[in-house]
Amino acid sequence: MSLIRRFLPVVSEAHLEAPDPQRPIPLYDPGGMMDRLNRSFRRRLRDRVEDLFQDACVAGDLATAEELLDVLENMQKRRQGVGQDRRASDVPFAAAREELARRKRAAARVAGG
Repeated sequence: MSLIRRFLPVVSEAHLEAPDPQRPIPLYDPGGMMDRLNRSFRRRLRDRVEDLFQDACVAGDLATAEELLDVLENMQKRRQGVGQDRRASDVPFAAAREELARRKRAAARVAGG
């Protein structure tokens, strides 16, 4: 114990408190670097439309979600005509259609009773 007291002096009657857990911790972000990085990660138009589709599904606006899914599928068809793309796959659209149908069934159940 004497070794610790010799290198780490502690006042015998110190009243130490934890910092306020509700205090916002400021993020050091000179020049808005995080905004630029996040923007570059999701810069494609398709990514933005996918985000809107997800937001519409979460918000329960299923008609808009269906229209956005149609837009995404049309974008995909045009892209396949231009050239091959490694992201060109119909699997995500099938999964999105199934998710949209599941949400519509759930909404119909809630509205029906």
